[in-house]
Amino acid sequence: MTKRSILSYNLSIIAEAVLIFVAILSILINALSQDKIIKRLAEETLKLQAFGIASACEKIIYEKGLEKRENLISLFSDRIISHVMIIDKSGKILFHTNPELEGEHLEENNIFQVDSKKVLLNTGLYVFEFNYPLHQRDGASYLLKIYLHSYRSDQIMEEAKAMWMRAGLAIMVLLIISGIMVFLLIKYDKLQKLQKRSEEMATIGRMTAVLAHEIRNAVGSIKGFAQLIDEKITPDNSLKKLAVNIIKGSQRIEGLINELLLYGKNEDYKMEELILIQLIKDALNQSSDNLNVELN
Repeated sequence: MTKRSILSYNLSIIAEAVLIFVAILSILINALSQDKIIKRLAEETLKLQAFGIASACEKIIYEKGLEKRENLISLFSDRIISHVMIIDKSGKILFHTNPELEGEHLEENNIFQVDSKKVLLNTGLYVFEFNYPLHQRDGASYLLKIYLHSYRSDQIMEEAKAMWMRAGLAIMVLLIISGIMVFLLIKYDKLQKLQKRSEEMATIGRMTAVLAHEIRNAVGSIKGFAQLIDEKITPDNSLKKLAVNIIKGSQRIEGLINELLLYGKNEDYKMEELILIQLIKDALNQSSDNLNVELN
């Protein structure tokens, strides 16, 4: 594979990783925005329902007063309503969907303005509290406190949680895919480096073989001339020792060259069992015909 193709492959992997990262980021941003919208939608839905009930209650009290209890009870009979109370500025309960609580006083400080929040009842359930001031013809002001069941909004929130779970699952899948891609990229890069090194070593091996052959030819010529001189001169000649040294040095160089050529070859070796005693006998027989060694 050429350098250009390797670069193209790496760039494609990087581009895919960037696309996966952008996809994960867009999923997170979308999930966050959808979660905020769903929460706001659930809260606004409860507010609208409570405001509609409060407006109808204000009209009834403004026209007929608190004495027409049956009209208020009919208004507050919706299943979404947990309970309703009307208090004056002193905190005295003037009306309650549970008549037994009328006349009691609330210990909490009540602000006569439109307000809403989630509160926890003694039963352990959360309800939506909506406060709405009521103004009468005689100038009196009451505070309407409406408590709505939030199970519908809770269903919406559960859908939001499910959406988060789906988003998390999608992100997990994308992360796994990106991890696999990164692993393959790293592995591919290592294989490319090994292949490149192998090609470089093969090139060096070919160059070494050519150079070694040239050196061996030159050394062979030197050794040949030295052997010729050794054969021509008498043993008492001073050049005899010099020729022998040249021959030995040439043989050592040839041995090193042979080892170098052997190192550069890609040879396959086959392992097999052999009888060691027979190998030793053959070696002794070849080294000396006069050596008599008895092997048991």
